[in-house]
Amino acid sequence: MLNPSLPFDQNAFYFSDGNLSKYKDLLHARLYNPVKMSFGRCVVHAGFFDRFYQIFLASNPIIANKFANTDLTAQKKVLKQGLNMVMMYADGQILAKKAVGRIRDSHSQGRLNIPPGMYGFWETSLMKTIAEFDPQFSPDLETQWRAVLKPALEVIKGGYMNDRSARLVAG
Repeated sequence: MLNPSLPFDQNAFYFSDGNLSKYKDLLHARLYNPVKMSFGRCVVHAGFFDRFYQIFLASNPIIANKFANTDLTAQKKVLKQGLNMVMMYADGQILAKKAVGRIRDSHSQGRLNIPPGMYGFWETSLMKTIAEFDPQFSPDLETQWRAVLKPALEVIKGGYMNDRSARLVAG
């Protein structure tokens, strides 16, 4: 079983011969592809994103306040795109790296002000929603999901105190 508490590169397979191609192939087979398939099984249900926001907004009153004036119809589209970028980030795609950087900047203290501690509510709400909508959900698949989410979430949380974000607000 994978351990999501370990740094991302330690969740995958390590080859002492340094064969990155084998590493990436196994990373795809063990993490990225199952998560991508799970996401596909979830989003075919029209109510997936509605249910996510029901669970997420109920998870903490601070979160409900943050979303009080949010157009949730538009936000659901943003979430779908963001989840795709997070998965692509785990796959090492350049476009996703830029997108995750934009999410990091927009969620920083100087902009949307989403403290790092709030992401646990988001991740738990997502796992609960996936468990409801993916008939193949299992503890192993949850671990795979968390391992795929972790690299992007760490980048986003790490940008909370980002000086660049403060400059963007000021300038």
